[in-house]
Amino acid sequence: MLDDILATIRNHSYKAKRTNQVKDSDLQYHYQNLFNAKLNLNNTQVPLKTTEVPELTLDEIKLGLKNMKNQTTPGSNGITTEMIKQGGYKLIDMLLNIMNKIWKNPCTMPDHWLDAEVISIYKNKGLRSDPNNYRSIFLLDTIGKLFAGIVCNRLVQQTDNYLPITQFGFRKNLSTIHAITTLRHLIQTSIDTNCTIVLTFVDLTKAFDTIPKQLIIDTLAKICPSNNINSCITKLLDNPKGHLRNTELNFTMHRGVRQGSKEGPAIFNLVFQNILEHTIDKTLKGVTLRDQHNKTWTIKHLEYADDLCLITNTTEEATKALNHLQQYLTSIGMEISISKTKYMIINKKGNSANVKIGNKDIEEVESFHYLGSTINNKGTPDSAITYNIEKAKNAIIKIKPILKSKELSLDTKMKLVDSSIIPILTYGLESIVLRKQDWSRLEAVLNTVRRIILGINDRKQLTVEQLRHKINLPNLANKIMQNRLNLWYVAHKRPNNLMVRSLNSNFENQCNNRKAHTRNWLRQLLQDIKEMGERLPSNWINQPNKVKINTHQEYFPKIIGKRQMKHVCQNANCNRMFATIKEMNRHLRNDHQNKTNSESLYSCPLSDCNKTYKTLGWLIRHMQSCHPQCNLAKAEPKNKVNKIDSKNDQNKCPYPGCNKTLPTKKGIINHCYVVHRWSAITGQEVKPKTKNNAKTTIAPR
Repeated sequence: MLDDILATIRNHSYKAKRTNQVKDSDLQYHYQNLFNAKLNLNNTQVPLKTTEVPELTLDEIKLGLKNMKNQTTPGSNGITTEMIKQGGYKLIDMLLNIMNKIWKNPCTMPDHWLDAEVISIYKNKGLRSDPNNYRSIFLLDTIGKLFAGIVCNRLVQQTDNYLPITQFGFRKNLSTIHAITTLRHLIQTSIDTNCTIVLTFVDLTKAFDTIPKQLIIDTLAKICPSNNINSCITKLLDNPKGHLRNTELNFTMHRGVRQGSKEGPAIFNLVFQNILEHTIDKTLKGVTLRDQHNKTWTIKHLEYADDLCLITNTTEEATKALNHLQQYLTSIGMEISISKTKYMIINKKGNSANVKIGNKDIEEVESFHYLGSTINNKGTPDSAITYNIEKAKNAIIKIKPILKSKELSLDTKMKLVDSSIIPILTYGLESIVLRKQDWSRLEAVLNTVRRIILGINDRKQLTVEQLRHKINLPNLANKIMQNRLNLWYVAHKRPNNLMVRSLNSNFENQCNNRKAHTRNWLRQLLQDIKEMGERLPSNWINQPNKVKINTHQEYFPKIIGKRQMKHVCQNANCNRMFATIKEMNRHLRNDHQNKTNSESLYSCPLSDCNKTYKTLGWLIRHMQSCHPQCNLAKAEPKNKVNKIDSKNDQNKCPYPGCNKTLPTKKGIINHCYVVHRWSAITGQEVKPKTKNNAKTTIAPR
């Protein structure tokens, strides 16, 4: 009876969703109005600086094919990426000849390269019947996408230096986590130094879809010196057509860039930077910082594609910058979404004026969802962790039937959790120094997953330790530790990275000299390096799914600092020094493994046995297992004290010929075990470690 009721409810909700779907005719009308050029901009004459650009090469086509993903939806002609990759060198040579002809004369570009099928994806916000709540994704021709990707790579190579360090979107070795970490440290530094800053999060309405075509052409003519690149991109934007999938409804794009294309993100970054140069950079003063070299620099804004965050000292300055930006955007047919634009005051002191756009007030918030992570004005991680836990619980509900299934193996379920739950739970947490209670909240989510897999409803049925023993899910601490090390390593790949620069800077007009959070974050990073630095191979950056990571000193020069090199290589011909015995032993295995006569190898003292070992410990084991009848193998163990007189105030060494006296029995036991046992086996004198020879004596493992 209950199953019938639930089935009826599901069918009713499914029919309700289907009836609330937007009509295709409404989408066509919406796209026609959206991509229609409302304003005709004046054609500005920009002086061209043309340079000779060579033709496309075979390596560029191979690299472009390699970067294209398999199992993607093709365009209207049905040609997939796998078909082109299986075509071999003959097909690639034919494509090279065709693309070079188009490179020389873009007017010969086929029309079906410009046309695309359009899929409307619901944003999970607002009513399903409202066309504004849908995002248009263009399914382009595969060969046209390959050509556009090659042209885009050349465009990025020539114009990447034009973009500032504050732009994190769609750029190599930069991600949302770098922007989140930078903003978090600015907030924490403001709180620690008792300085006030105002963060204004600007939201543009349909930014990618409303960029004027003439502004794109003028920006490329101003920045890119290659006439071939500009001509090819202009042809790609020459009123491309789109038709709704599974319908006969079409529309023409007179403005904007196609979402899903190769050239769209790179073009948007250049045009958006050109807009900021005309507006924000001229009026905004920004916040002045002082780095570790006592040099001052200014940060005015952060942006990830169209997600703009203005950084000011006062609300009046933010109001002035917003109004200037709004006037310029209105003149080119774009606008700011006032309802979605928010501002936040860090370390607020007294009453301050509201931020306004025209006569409309902008809402002030205490927390804001920025690039997938929640940031608040107090600098605490509670809001970010709460948001991650809520998202993870929603994801658990979606895959709960799979986790309960008895047909799937435990390994499959664990891989599913590792790929779909843990990334959501740990997103953005590498920018935070987590506390003990934070770890408890995160581990509680994994314990819930363990109970679902085991089919346990009562929490008291198994303890937490028993749950972890039965289902060994990945360790969250190791995951976040990997992400933090990876974040810092990738940040050093790009010179003058904004995240690294902000970590080493402080506010110029500070009320005190405290910078507690930054020191704690760097201290946490150093602790991660010490914990994981000696356990991993050197190619750890290519294996992020493994727990073991090898962090060498050159990867983190500003964090590791000076290491105490107190262990010398045991090889007589090598003078290298190491900080730990593990590093020295690794060096012996890698660099001196073929030298059988090396002093680092210990040979069996018996003439009948020719075995050699790298450490004294393995030689001792060999003597005790293979030659137990030998007197050399019958050394006194640590806990045997029969020969030591406990009545004497100063105990003497029982070994013949040794007059060593020590005040305690434990000291004599350690002395006999270290000095006489190893010297009897190897024939070499082993001196115990002292303060004077601690830097040159190698303690056995």
